[in-house]
Amino acid sequence: MSNFSVRVVDSDGDPVKGIDVMVSYDGLLGGQETKYTNSNGWATFHNYGDDGGKLFVNGDLVGWHRLADDATYSFII
Repeated sequence: MSNFSVRVVDSDGDPVKGIDVMVSYDGLLGGQETKYTNSNGWATFHNYGDDGGKLFVNGDLVGWHRLADDATYSFII
């Protein structure tokens, strides 16, 4: 199984720890998963979204993404 990662930084580009990141998977498996960013601002997920999914950062929808294998997605809060 492959993974994808989400990184959350502040407006200065510094990593933000403890931010909830949720993915709502589309496709056959569906469901959702929430992780919290580590001290480097990263949260890593298994890629269950064969059709992509919606990403939420700190409770805010940041968009629908294809959720490519081994991809990274970065967001500024």
